[in-house]
Amino acid sequence: MDTYLVAAAWVASPPVALGLMVLAALALYFLGRRLRAEGDPDPEKLEPYACGEDWPARPIEPDYGQFFAVAVLFTVFHVAAVVVATVPGGVGALGLLYLGAIALAGWALLAEARP
Repeated sequence: MDTYLVAAAWVASPPVALGLMVLAALALYFLGRRLRAEGDPDPEKLEPYACGEDWPARPIEPDYGQFFAVAVLFTVFHVAAVVVATVPGGVGALGLLYLGAIALAGWALLAEARP
């Protein structure tokens, strides 16, 4: 009975479970490649069409500046919350000083991110 538990614990370890999942994913990937439908690309389907006019291709240039500013601010405030929550002796002067510094940094980050 003990040998069965030891074997079950070994199989349930995270590295072994990861290896099994990778092997299962690879098996599904190669099985899907074998079962896929073969098709030939049609050049007419790849051409742009809008109301009978050919549109010139322009590169897409997304602007993620504000998104990254908010994401960094989100991360900074969550780290600040963890730090303040783990201050020894509760939230005292040190915690409030730290929150003030974080608020000032957040204000500077948002002021810089505005167009």
